[in-house]
Amino acid sequence: MAKRVQKIKGYTDYLPIDEKMLKWGHETVELIRKNFATQKIFPAGEVYPGWFEENEKRAGKNSWHSTGAGYDSIQFQLLAAADNDLLKLRTLDAIFRYHQYLDYVDLGVGKNRPAGKVQRSREVEHDKQYFNMWTPQTGDTHRPAIGPEIRHQVRRLSKYLGHRYADEIEMNILYTLDNLEITL
Repeated sequence: MAKRVQKIKGYTDYLPIDEKMLKWGHETVELIRKNFATQKIFPAGEVYPGWFEENEKRAGKNSWHSTGAGYDSIQFQLLAAADNDLLKLRTLDAIFRYHQYLDYVDLGVGKNRPAGKVQRSREVEHDKQYFNMWTPQTGDTHRPAIGPEIRHQVRRLSKYLGHRYADEIEMNILYTLDNLEITL
């Protein structure tokens, strides 16, 4: 862990990197799940009016139905996060895991809908609903919930880390200059 320099008024005392990464990862999982509701992806959102009832009927008939297993499979794992001042090494290794078929939900492909038939002309942003109702007949099946959110959160983390280490360097310089004795 990086040694802490004397606190300078106006500067933030950052969380240790492993704590920050765990917090960031769990926040990102929750925001992905929130985006499932925004994009109306089961079980967080109703795909179309009456979907919940239709899904229950299918489950009772032993037909294909949504179980929510994909939603439950979204996880974050911190593999390594370390600051090593002796080696001047900063290590961050983390992974997001989820069922692979959620990639296809994210792309809007599925039964009788190859990737080439999916309408994807709109800009993709996190936390933005792409259409009001799921209509596979018109090609409106693209419901990006995972990719855009992870991209947004990685950008957010990179800004945080940039500020964190820039502040650390600045504090070390200020601390050094503050304790510098100059004799002429």
